[in-house]
Amino acid sequence: RYWRDWSSDVCSSDLENGESSNNWWKQGGKNTALKLDMSCEALLDGFSINRSVILSQKDPLIKVIEFFTNDLSICRTNTVLQHATVGPPFFDKNLIVNTNATYGFNHSLISQGLNKYEYLWPKAIRDSLRISPLNLERSQKVQFISSHIFNDSIGWVTACNPNQNLMLGYAWKSIDYPWFNLWNGVQKDKYWVKGLLFGTTGLGNKSSCEERLTKTFHGVKNFEVVDAKESYSKYYYCFLIQIPVNYEQTLKVTFENDMINVKIRTSTGIKEFKLTL
Repeated sequence: RYWRDWSSDVCSSDLENGESSNNWWKQGGKNTALKLDMSCEALLDGFSINRSVILSQKDPLIKVIEFFTNDLSICRTNTVLQHATVGPPFFDKNLIVNTNATYGFNHSLISQGLNKYEYLWPKAIRDSLRISPLNLERSQKVQFISSHIFNDSIGWVTACNPNQNLMLGYAWKSIDYPWFNLWNGVQKDKYWVKGLLFGTTGLGNKSSCEERLTKTFHGVKNFEVVDAKESYSKYYYCFLIQIPVNYEQTLKVTFENDMINVKIRTSTGIKEFKLTL
């Protein structure tokens, strides 16, 4: 009857990652073999969240629709973060991350502003001296968080391990989630966690509320405004694809009318996959 949630990050309470990520969710009453409804009342956050997870009948594809309601009688600011995370053995030296994200910044270099050491995906700046740049598409044993924006109406990210013939992918409307945050976690010189985070902010818990409300990056804000008693919805897709061992890069992900199209490059040419909800 209850579900533990680790993806929606409604960050206004003192609980890490928001109250909805630390509470039990209630299962809804209209579930079928292909649809699961659940809800959560985040009393400290002043939010109610209703979620529907819809499974494709024939393809490894799901659509997640979330309805957010500001239960307070005042207008407020809010952030939402979808915290997709992978780890070993999928996350190893062979993992390749591709996205259509563009300009970004390294969280360790933002004390002098978000734009001072900005860069363009997939090349990242590791330090203020611009020594030893990072290739964000490839795995490396370096701890960092890199945040990026989009110049397309659709945002997407794929994590692929050709040695395991597997692609994990996400796609969403960039108006809903204008930020992509890549978290590369290393522990004891070993691959530990790779966070593929997309949401309404590029600034994490180490940034103050004032910084999130005042700092922008290429005009993109780090929060959204929700009116008193207002309800709104967002959705995203998640998919799995079996990829060939000669996979090289994901070139593009698009969706329309619940149909996902994924275009990849292999050593022998271009290949496309179509998934339907």
